[in-house]
Amino acid sequence: MELTDRDRVARAAAELLSAGRESDPVRAAVRAAQALGLTGIRLPSPGRIRRHLALLQASLGQAAPLEGPPGPGGPVTRQAIADEVCAALDAITAGDPVGVVGAPGAFDASLDPGPPGPVADPGTLLNIRLFTEVPAGRIADDLRDLGYADPVVRSRTTAFGRIDELLFEENGVPIAVRVCPPGSVSWARRSLRDGARIRFTWWRA
Repeated sequence: MELTDRDRVARAAAELLSAGRESDPVRAAVRAAQALGLTGIRLPSPGRIRRHLALLQASLGQAAPLEGPPGPGGPVTRQAIADEVCAALDAITAGDPVGVVGAPGAFDASLDPGPPGPVADPGTLLNIRLFTEVPAGRIADDLRDLGYADPVVRSRTTAFGRIDELLFEENGVPIAVRVCPPGSVSWARRSLRDGARIRFTWWRA
């Protein structure tokens, strides 16, 4: 299958990371795009670069663990996955507010698990809230274009009305993105189930 321009950049960025010539995926992507003469395209997400890095490592016979401290060629934490998904959502919505239920480094979706669905134990779930007018279906399409697993889109009833959510996995970590109306940021520290106060961490670019 022929690579898209974004995948060509992602693969070149992965090669820079693997060789130790860059340590940051974003800087690696910028450098790779410049080298390929593709500076006018939207850069690949860190998650897509990481996938190409994993493929490269596999071709070299290197292991690619999925838990532990993040780093080029190294393991990936839930914190790193949360950062990458929030960064992708930030790019998709041109900067609409986004964050994760729980405290930094200790995200705990059991605070607000929502109804049963195609996700694992809510204690392992990354529960992300996005405050935007962008339709959930378009967000799902853009996440798919960025290389994320095909999201399941569904509607659910909350204490504040009906909203859409996207469910998918990244490196074995279940993720729920709750798409909330842009005028509802006051909900951020409230449970969607019963309105009780919860911890919430805003993502910053």
